[in-house]
Formats: sequence, structure tokens, C-alpha cells
Amino acid sequence: SRTSAFTYKERTDISIADIGRELDVTHMLEGSVRKAGNKVRITAQLIRSQDDAHLWSETYDRDLEDIFAVQDEIAQTIVGTLKMDYIGHTNDLEPKKSQTSIEAYNMYLQGIHFQDRRDEDGMRRALSFFKRTVQLDPEYELAYVGLANTYLLLADYGYASFDENLPLAEYNANKAMDLNPESAEVHAANAFVSLIRKDDPRKTESYYLKAIELNPNYATAHHWYSDFLKIVLKDHQKALLYGKAAQKLDPLSGIIGINLAKIQISLNEKEDAERTLKNIIKVHPEFLQAYISLGTLYMSKGRWNESETMAKKATDIKPEDGFAWKTLAEIMTAQGKMVEGINAYKKFVDLNPTSTMALEHLSIGYYFERSFDKASNTIETIYDQTTFSPLANLVEGWILLLEKDYTSALKVLQSSRNGFLGLSAQHEALSLSAQGVIHALQNNIDQVKLTISELESFGVSDGAKSMIGIIKLYSGERSDGYKMLKDDILSDNPYVYLHIDPLLDPFRSEAQFIELLNLYNINKNNSL
Repeated sequence: SRTSAFTYKERTDISIADIGRELDVTHMLEGSVRKAGNKVRITAQLIRSQDDAHLWSETYDRDLEDIFAVQDEIAQTIVGTLKMDYIGHTNDLEPKKSQTSIEAYNMYLQGIHFQDRRDEDGMRRALSFFKRTVQLDPEYELAYVGLANTYLLLADYGYASFDENLPLAEYNANKAMDLNPESAEVHAANAFVSLIRKDDPRKTESYYLKAIELNPNYATAHHWYSDFLKIVLKDHQKALLYGKAAQKLDPLSGIIGINLAKIQISLNEKEDAERTLKNIIKVHPEFLQAYISLGTLYMSKGRWNESETMAKKATDIKPEDGFAWKTLAEIMTAQGKMVEGINAYKKFVDLNPTSTMALEHLSIGYYFERSFDKASNTIETIYDQTTFSPLANLVEGWILLLEKDYTSALKVLQSSRNGFLGLSAQHEALSLSAQGVIHALQNNIDQVKLTISELESFGVSDGAKSMIGIIKLYSGERSDGYKMLKDDILSDNPYVYLHIDPLLDPFRSEAQFIELLNLYNINKNNSL
């Protein structure tokens, strides 16, 4: 993969055999490219990693315009030399090849490089490269794919709004489909659009499956489909299968590793997830998302000092990136360190002044601080700016629940749940569990049972079982409720807002609740 190639470029401290073991591959392609004017010389050699045996080598002298033909020629030679076929590839399904100028292709590759960083600066630079690619070649569909994906990623990470970016993504995905409906990248981009647009999951899934059919070696299709399986279909084992396939195809990709770690967490394979994240940091020591994910993982384990360290490391690496400050805010507020937490949320807002998502996270900070008026005022500001704000819906629902306006709360919580579908399983579960609490308060036993049944589909991560436990507390099933909360803490899947959630105030003086805080390593000096 491109990621692996750049990782080992010009490395003299590692042998072919070691690289083979790290990547879990039996053969490697090594070579060089020299350019002079409009001429290029490509030297390539195929090496067996186990014993460093050279199986084939060739030198190609070509014009730059022939570069893509050379790529195909080298690939076919390797296939013939190894007497193999592409994974899952058959001749009748061979994708339509894209042709563009070498200058446009270089611009596209630079866009992909910066997009893969998954931080604000990287993704905004990616947009610039993809726009330049379109200027150089308006018929190159992968440039539109890059634009569509980056617009949605910017919104997904809270650096822009879906209201503004979804239409832009739809336009570029549709343009790419018009140009080449036989491209795996095009179908994966349309799947992403379909997911955010809240299409029928069957339609979204059909795009992912078509992308994998067209190119079984396209790692991003496997990666994004695994995320869809985990968040939307709640099929965690199948998600793991595709997540591992993505990593096999691109073993050193940071973001694919992050996705695999999140699936491992969803299956309570947290030791594996920790190793996955540490391996990412070993290869990409400045990769922001690895520190953020590791900080969140340590928070679930009650390893608060390590959790803070990882989040602060993220803010040190990218002090201008709001996502790092958001994670630090979540970790601080979960411990009851409200001043530090609110300040970090405000930093997130300051760094993303046009992002309503930043304001949404500030509103949740105010809610946990019990500054309900500030939370409500922030929500009003959000509603004035956007029609899509599932986190603001969640906070409003919580406040309405506390005010005992159950009818209004149920309605807005359902809007929140619908909004989070495909974006965040944890927040979808929070919306659902709050509805369950209302049903328990209303003594609606049938709805309580239905809500618990739905929460069970979320698996063992994100404190979903603890949320069931909270519903049981409100249903009067104290023993069962506390047991579920305790078991989740012991299995490193706690309800991370245990110390700060106002909905748990009725139980805070009880001995069993105090025991839970001790188990979760909550410092009682961090008072609310």
C-alpha cells in the first residue's frame, strides 16, 4: 500500500525480512523512480521477504505520459511471476481504469496523504489539493471522490457543519458516479453520502458491497464498511472481519488501525485495542487520533492519569486542533474537574467558531456542570444556526427529563437517536437509555423491556449494559441495576458519566453507588 511504501522509504535500519514480518507479507516490490524532463526511468524488483531472494527485476524507460501503463505492466508481471491472481479478482469484473495527467495524479495523491491525517489542517489542505486536481483534469473522477469524502470527514470530526458540507459532498459524489460508475472509490464515496443522508441502511450497504466487489483490494471500502457494520447494523463480529481485512490490505495506515481498535473495544478486546493503538503511535508518533483514542480507552479503564496524559499529548501535538481539546474536556469533566473541562470545551469552540458541533459539546459540559440555563441558551444558539444537532437534542432531552416534561423529552430524544444513527453508537445509546428512564418513571413496563432489548444490541462497549443498569435503578430493581453497573466497571466498560450525570443524583448517597465510584477510581475531591 501507499502508506507502507512511504513508511519504509529510505529506511536502512531494517531488513527485508523484518519488513515482511511487520507487514505479514511474503513478497515485496522494491524500486526507484528517476525523472529527467519528460522522461522517467523506473527500476523494479520483486523480492521474497523470507530469504531476500530476488525473483524478478526490470528497468523501464518511458515518457511520463506512459506512467499508468507502466504501473499496469509491472502489476501484471508480478501476478505472472507469482502465478497468482488479484484477491477476489476476475477478468470480467476488472474496473474501468482512470487516466489523468501526471500533474493531476500527483495533486490527487497529496490530497489523499493529507486527508489520511484526520486533523483539521490536514483535511483542509486535502481539499485544496483535490480542487487543484479538478482544475487540472475536470474529468478525473477520483478528484471528486476526494472532495466528497473530505467534506463529510470535516463535518464528521466537528470542523464544519453537515448542513453546509453534505450538499457539497452529494454534488461531488454524484459527479464522480457520472464519470465512472465502475469505480470502487466512487461507490465507497456514495456509501458515505448515503450514510450521512440517513438513507435506508440497505441502500447504503449496497454501495459498500459494490465497492468491495469492484475492487476487493480497496482498503478504504473494507474500513468504512466495517464501521457501518459496527455502528449501524451492530454486527460487531462481522465488523471485526472487515476491519482486519482493511488492515491486511493497508497494515500501516493510522486511521485503519484506529478503526480496528474501536471494533476491538466494542468487543471488549481492550488489551488488543491498546496494542493496536500503541503500534500506530510507534509507526506514526505524531498521529493525533491515536492519542485521542488511547486517552478515551484509558478513561474507560479508570486510568485517569494516563488518560489525561494522552489527551494533553494530543493538544501538544496539535494545539490548534479543536478535536484534541474536546477529548481533553470529556476526560476532565468525567472526573468532576469542571473548571478545566469547561475551559477545554471553550477552547474547542474558539478554534472552531463556525462549527455548531463545538457548541453542542459545550452544552453537554454545561449540563454536567449543572449550569442548565447556560446549556439551554447554548442549545438555542445552535438551533438558530442548524437543523441538524443530535447532541443538542440529547442535552435538551435530558433537561426536559429533569423538568418532568416527559412527552417533549421523548420526542426530542428520538430526534437525537435518529441523528446519531451511523455517526456514534455511544450517543445513540445515550438517547435510547434516557428514553428508557422516562418509561421507567412512567411505569411503562412494556416500553422499558423494549428499550432494554434494543440496548442489548449495542454489544458490550460504550457502557451500554450500564445504561440498562440505570434504567433498572429507576424501575426499582436496585440489586440488578447495581450489579450491572459494577460488572461493567470490572470489565472496563463503565458508564463514563457515572460521577457527573444529574440523572444519577437520586442514588448518590447510597452505599452501592459510592462503591461504584471507588471501583472506577473517581477522586472524591473532584466534587460537583
